[in-house]
Amino acid sequence: DDSSDDDSSSSAESEKKPAKVEKPRKNLEDMDSDDWASSSDDDSSSSESEDEGATTQLKGRARWLKTTVVTTKRVKKERKIDDKKKEKKVEDPKALKGSKGLVAALKLDDVATGEQFDKKLLECVAQRGRKGLDPKELRMALDALAGRARRDFGFHRELAAVMHLIAAQFDATRAIDDYMDVPTWRACHAQLTKVCAILEKHPAATLGTIDDDDLADMALAGMLNKKKKGGGGAVEEETPEEEEAAEKTPEVVEEGPPPEDGVVKVVGNLLSYVTRLEDEYVKSLQHINPHTQEYVARLRDEAPLEDLAGAVQGYYARAGDARTAATVALLRIEHAYYKHDSIADAVRAAQAFRTAWGGRDDVHPASRKAESGGARDASKTSPGAWLGAPARPELERGEDAAATMSALCQFVYNNGDDRARTRALLCHVAHHALHGRFHDARDLLLMSHLQETAYMADIETQILYNRAMVLLGLCAFRAGLVHDAHACLQEICSSRVKELLAQGVQSARWSDKNAEQEKAERRRQTPYHMHVNLDLLECCHLTAA
Repeated sequence: DDSSDDDSSSSAESEKKPAKVEKPRKNLEDMDSDDWASSSDDDSSSSESEDEGATTQLKGRARWLKTTVVTTKRVKKERKIDDKKKEKKVEDPKALKGSKGLVAALKLDDVATGEQFDKKLLECVAQRGRKGLDPKELRMALDALAGRARRDFGFHRELAAVMHLIAAQFDATRAIDDYMDVPTWRACHAQLTKVCAILEKHPAATLGTIDDDDLADMALAGMLNKKKKGGGGAVEEETPEEEEAAEKTPEVVEEGPPPEDGVVKVVGNLLSYVTRLEDEYVKSLQHINPHTQEYVARLRDEAPLEDLAGAVQGYYARAGDARTAATVALLRIEHAYYKHDSIADAVRAAQAFRTAWGGRDDVHPASRKAESGGARDASKTSPGAWLGAPARPELERGEDAAATMSALCQFVYNNGDDRARTRALLCHVAHHALHGRFHDARDLLLMSHLQETAYMADIETQILYNRAMVLLGLCAFRAGLVHDAHACLQEICSSRVKELLAQGVQSARWSDKNAEQEKAERRRQTPYHMHVNLDLLECCHLTAA
């Protein structure tokens, strides 16, 4: 047969093929690059020979027939979930928080006594900083607690809730270079103003700081609450047993009014909050483009900030803490020394008008120049003009700006520390120079001998010293004292003026500072509306020289 002949011929050819001689393999340490290449060739040839051997195992007709490949599918096993885990998923505190909210979970309507209110406040404060909790809900809950305390539980519990609310509002700013947004800043300012109003209404009450034992109690309450809820971020509902126990407890008679004197323990203090608020305001001015309307609108918040600082200074003066009151007085000085009397009067008038009538855009256009008492004919005049233009509020004319500045500086001289006295004196010198009182400013500076020790002060004080000297030199130039003007300006105007006055930074290409030093220098920049005109300064210096 033909098939037998083919089989015999193939067997004869296979006998004629010489057998491959396997080369002895070397160890990995004895192999070089050529051996690596040859070994890879051997591996490829061996893999090809294996493929050929797999195909030559089938002979004849079976070698060319198509074989069917049977594939088996993997069946996934269903995971069995324990009933307890299902209950935990259903009772997820985040789901409870999303459905009810922290305010509703507090159940403020069930609070009948001061002890119950303190417990609710402690539970709410323990949620502060908890992962998964919305900060807005926390602020809403603290605001609701403050409102309930104002209605039913006295001013001392209201102060505690409001101070916790202020601390929670400051938590919104995370990074050091980020500034607080304007709505949050104004809300925080309103809460601090409310605290000062309460303390002014109750002059015998003072604020104290929560001690370590109270902080430990808060932490313990937070741990117990977390263990009770399984680590959630919302206040859990009471169990039926707890509700029955609460119903069985007898109703407590309403408490009497809180004592008018004594120490009210709160978190934080007014000095730190006002200082932080002022820092956020200055930081926002450093980041906002000064050539936009947003910057002008932001400047309107400076007058309310000064009023708040005055209220805080009055509280510390009543409490007998003169050193802290001097620190707040210095804050007021630093926000007033660079304003001329004409600008300060215009700012106060605009602030009084805004307080009485709102913004000028809120006033009806027809009533801006209208006169009251005219004929009220709707066919001829707009009804918005019938009452006339809004009257400008009369400002309380007390002491002038120079006397106010002198009184604040004298208070700091008597009660402040060394740094506060130095900065107050430099602001006083700059204010005198701005109003053309050169000899008063010069005598005050020479009597203090600050020019001999200015280089030993901190960087912020050195910047303030440079600004005072520049304003003093410009004042001398305006008065025609050319020699004195040159003596004041020659030291600062001979080198990097922008850097010395903190009105700009040196280009990174020519700077030898690292990244951290550049960031610190940018944080010390003076806001744009406080800048000294560098072109005018250079012109006066060169003319005097």
